[in-house]
Amino acid sequence: KIFCEPLSFLARRYGRRSYLVEERIRSISLELTSRKASSLLQLFHITASSSSCLRILQQCGQHNPMHNKSIYVGIDDFAYKKGKDYMSVVVDQMTHMPIALLEDR
Repeated sequence: KIFCEPLSFLARRYGRRSYLVEERIRSISLELTSRKASSLLQLFHITASSSSCLRILQQCGQHNPMHNKSIYVGIDDFAYKKGKDYMSVVVDQMTHMPIALLEDR
C-alpha cells in the first residue's frame, strides 16, 4: 500500500515534471525549433529532448478546443520525424496559445 497524499496541485499523476516546468517547455518550444528549445532549456537546468518538446506541444494542441473568436491566427509547419511525418500548428496570435495541431501539412 502507498501511504502518501497525491500532489495534484504540483504535477500530474505519474508525472515526471511539474506544471511550471511543462509550461516553461511549452512556451519556449512555441518560440523556437525543438532542437534549439532543448538546448536552451539546459541553461535552465531542465532536461528535455527535442522529442519531448514536440510531445508537450502535441498535448497542448489536443487539449485546446477550436476557437471561433480568433481574429489573427498563425500557421507553422514542422517535422515531427525528419523526412517522414510533418505536422502543422495553428496559433492564436493575440494570446500566443495553440488552437490546433494538425497531423498533415
